[in-house]
Amino acid sequence: LHLLGLVGYHPQLFACVGCRSPLEPEVSYMSAADGGVLCPRCGHDWAGAATLSVNALKVLRFLQTRDWETCRLLRLNPSTRAEIERVMNSYITYHL
Repeated sequence: LHLLGLVGYHPQLFACVGCRSPLEPEVSYMSAADGGVLCPRCGHDWAGAATLSVNALKVLRFLQTRDWETCRLLRLNPSTRAEIERVMNSYITYHL
């Protein structure tokens, strides 16, 4: 996530890319094409948006705002890790 930020492609993880409202701790949606997370109201019918759990959003925010030394200590359960890998693979593939 830090590398994406350095090249100007960091995902928006704190406000909805659809309506710009602050994101609440609830199931959201990730839209690679739109550059970040959508709130449940906007993302529900948004074409190409992938479901994003509360835990995955929290981890992505953590990774985006902390230094590498702190991030490397983070231990994730397999399902959260798989979800993050899935949405970020889609995001990176879209932007490359």
